[in-house]
Amino acid sequence: MTDVEAVRYREAGRSYLTTAILGGVLLLGFVLDLVVGAGVHHIVGWAIAMVLIVGSEALTVYAARVMRTVTITDEQISVGEENVPRSTITSVKQGVDVEDRVLGRKYATGLPRGTVGVCLELADGSRAVLATRHPNRVLDVLGAEPAEEPAQIRIADEDEHAVIAEIGDRADSLFRVAGYELPDFERSPEHPPIKRILVLGRPAIGFVELAEVDGEGYVAELAVLPSHMRRGYGTALMNAACDWAREQGYPALTLTTFTEIAWNGPFYGNLGFSEVEPTGGLAKIRAHEAEVGLDAVSPRVAMRREL
Repeated sequence: MTDVEAVRYREAGRSYLTTAILGGVLLLGFVLDLVVGAGVHHIVGWAIAMVLIVGSEALTVYAARVMRTVTITDEQISVGEENVPRSTITSVKQGVDVEDRVLGRKYATGLPRGTVGVCLELADGSRAVLATRHPNRVLDVLGAEPAEEPAQIRIADEDEHAVIAEIGDRADSLFRVAGYELPDFERSPEHPPIKRILVLGRPAIGFVELAEVDGEGYVAELAVLPSHMRRGYGTALMNAACDWAREQGYPALTLTTFTEIAWNGPFYGNLGFSEVEPTGGLAKIRAHEAEVGLDAVSPRVAMRREL
């Protein structure tokens, strides 16, 4: 670690406030015990309780501070014993992906409660997430733009169909970049008519098309501009889709997707969707997808989420 003057930001893993509160509560209990006249006889018990309860809490906080305290210097970012040289960081932005490793959490997954993820893109193509309670401060110290204000989800305007189509085309380019060649195809007559299109932002940066299949809500398409991915916008659109389906009185929401592509099946699985055997209209949609060659790109499944 460099000298103290080089430290640009420090955020303790946990505060000793809870330790102080526990100590205060026990001390108050001891004082009340003295008032009623029994405190002198219980002094050993109170001392043992103070050592066991307050001591164990203090050790827990100390361990959290050792393992999860964030320190940013001119040379590196440290979380506990894990360090990332700042010279290896190519970009910084707020957001987290389910597959990203979180600095300082070797034996646990996900972000600690009450924190926000700041994603560090590294020169070797990997990513690491810095968990912080103050993301805008971290972004400022690292020279990144503050997090954007959340984009609003709204019903698509009638003149936005061309923009929506462009977003879908640009989102599909990710498949080609990842080595998947999507066939050219049109939706079959088996596909239901779109009942609602929700878009994110103005101008739109993402959308979700919704319909009805077999008496349940159906996600016909979800897309976000590649430049705005990994910021939680896809999740926000899917949550809005679930809200729409509930408002319509549908018991569930269904969709079809690639099961092995990270931003498809695994993404929906993290949102509560599970694989189902398609029947009725959903089975016809799956049959059409197989006919046009989508199943040859990568395995596809139907998924459903109870509402």
